Amino acid sequence: MNASDGKYRHDDHERLAYNDRISRMRKLEYPMLKGLTYLDHGGTTLAPKSLLESFCNEMQRNLLANPHSDSSNPSVTAIMVEQTRLAVLDMFNANPAYFDVVFTANATGAIKLVTEGFSGQDEGFDYCYHRNSHTSLVGVRELAHRSHCLASNEETEDWLAGENRTFNAEPLSRRPVLFAYPAQS
Repeated sequence: MNASDGKYRHDDHERLAYNDRISRMRKLEYPMLKGLTYLDHGGTTLAPKSLLESFCNEMQRNLLANPHSDSSNPSVTAIMVEQTRLAVLDMFNANPAYFDVVFTANATGAIKLVTEGFSGQDEGFDYCYHRNSHTSLVGVRELAHRSHCLASNEETEDWLAGENRTFNAEPLSRRPVLFAYPAQS
């Protein structure tokens, strides 16, 4: 028996244990997939059973209303919005005294809002984005004064460290640079 045989058995055990956990989770959380292979995750993915049950219970227990209605008496909705806002800021280690969260309908709506803000600059803006960016992020380049697609994570890291001179601010330019990086890359 070779020393590496034990490693392979351990790796096989880890892989099988992981596959078993995924199979159990799929059976419990996605019963609608029984016997199916689902590949249509284009705009969103399927909601797990526990999330749907939790949401339905929440909707049955609480009356959610316009969070901007009566500010002297915070509604359940206003409290939920504020708790969510603080959770998002905490996730990014962002101090609420300096940062805020703006809720939008979806990624495309958020991208449109940010792009409109940058488009209002007198000199326009420069735009740098990662190759794996969301389709809506790729479209932003049409509104930018200059744009550059970063082909890899390595090129992105070099650019952020100032080591990649392919796309740097033009001398004397006061244009801001908008940078887009997908969270899943």
